[in-house]
Parts: sequence; C-alpha cells; structure tokens
Amino acid sequence: MYICYKNEQGKIIRENTHQTDVRAAELMLAQARTDVAMKTRFTSLSFESVKFIDLFNDWWNNHGSRTRSKFEYRTPRVLSRFDKKKAREINPDAVRGFLADLRGEGLAASSINQCRTILCSVFNYAIRFEKYDKNPVSVVPQEKEPPGRDRFPEPEEIVAMIRVCDESGDLELKAFLVLAPTTGMRKGEILSRRWSDIDLDSGNPCLYVRQTKNDEPKRIQLPDMAVAASALCRATVTTNTCFPQRPTRGSKAISRGHMRGILGNGFGEWLNSRASSPCAFMISAISQHRPLLAPA
Repeated sequence: MYICYKNEQGKIIRENTHQTDVRAAELMLAQARTDVAMKTRFTSLSFESVKFIDLFNDWWNNHGSRTRSKFEYRTPRVLSRFDKKKAREINPDAVRGFLADLRGEGLAASSINQCRTILCSVFNYAIRFEKYDKNPVSVVPQEKEPPGRDRFPEPEEIVAMIRVCDESGDLELKAFLVLAPTTGMRKGEILSRRWSDIDLDSGNPCLYVRQTKNDEPKRIQLPDMAVAASALCRATVTTNTCFPQRPTRGSKAISRGHMRGILGNGFGEWLNSRASSPCAFMISAISQHRPLLAPA
C-alpha cells in the first residue's frame, strides 16, 4: 500500500509502506504528517541511504586518527563486520551480536570495549556534525572488566627485566622501564619525547613536556638513575626522537617478547596500563637494587 502526503514545501510525496494492512498504513500516514509538521520527516529520511563506511572514513580522517588511543589495530574487526552495511542496518541488536561474537572468539572484555568505543565514537562524531541522527551503540552497555586485571611486577621482576635489557643491549626499553616509575609519566608521553625535551647535561637535569593530556606544559626533574639510563640510550640513537623504534603505539610497538619469560603474559597487561600505575612497586625495586642498575 502507498501513502500520500504533502511535504514542507507543499509537494505531494508518495511512499510505499510495504504493508498490506490498511490500519498500519493509516498509522504510518498519520506519523508522516506529524513528522512533516514537526519538520523532522525529511531530515530522518535523508539518513536512510547513509553508509557506515562513509561515516567511519569521515570520523577516522578528521578525528579518530588524531586521538591518543586511536585503537587502529581494532578497526579491522569493526570494518570486516560493518563496512558493507548501511548505517540504518546497525541497530542495538546488531551491536550486541557483534560484541557477543567477539566474546565467543575469546577476546578480553577490554578488547571488546575498545571495539565498542570505535563504533560509539563514529556515530557520536557523525551526530555532532549532522551527518547522522542517532547512535545505536549508546544503549548497549560495555563489557564488565574483571577486577585485578592489572599485573604489578614484583621488585625482583623489575630488576630482572632491566638486567635482560642490559644483556640484550636494548637500551631504549631499559630507558623506558626506568623513566616510567621515576617520572610517573604516561607511556605515550615517554615514547613521544625528543632529545630536545630532555636536559641531561645541566646541573638540574629535567624532562620537559610541552603539551600534556590537560593541554598544560610540565617540567619533571630527573633522578641520577634516569639520567644515566637516558644518556646510554642517547649514545646509541642517531635520530631526534628518544625512542625511534617505538614511534606510535607504546606497548603495542615496544618489544616485549623477551620479557614474557620473566612476567609471562602478564607483561602485556602491565605494559598496556598507564606507565605510572606500578610506580610504587618499581621505585621500591629501584631503590632496593640501585647497584644492579648502575650503567656498566
């Protein structure tokens, strides 16, 4: 059955209801007339043909690729599921099904939540710039992450990690492991530093961060052991960046294979967390074993 009504400009619109029930068609006609009166009818219809991939590309190019978290390594899962779909086909049930399938694949709750965050951010960005009208992800709750997810290394493990760095000649990773607890900085802040940000030669060595997460600069004084580790790292690096082998993704890019023998799979969980989270444990380890950490 078809319904006919006038749009906001007085033009007669004819629409297929895809119904055979007269009562249902009458209700749809009444709703259409109400939407026209409220000036929402054609705004909503204009989004019927929007493709998810177009919303995603706009979000990624103008927002997603510029955020700290990015989650770029999670986007293939999202795109493989939704890149061929229209945005209207992604409803709350489709989102729940997607998260359930990720759960069935054995992904951790945190990984599932990252995929949900990507979807939610895409739709929120589109709504903000009036390229879409609703977010189907907002009504789908996040996965509950189990308590005790963080893995705090023991003092002996910290010393063992740094010893492995010395044995393998990985001075970049050693510098990171020392700077993390002694500065309390986030891993992204540490890995993006340039040598021009670090003053190792003055009587008051310090590290300068021009822009923090709160958009405010800060200066952090460096203890002797951080100066020593950074100086060794600088002697082997020929670029302006302090960590050229770890340019973008913190714990994802930083080498960790040889550390799993010390911490097992827990090393990934520890390194994925904020660098300063095990601060007290690492500072304790460093203070207790200072002779072991002195440069050769």
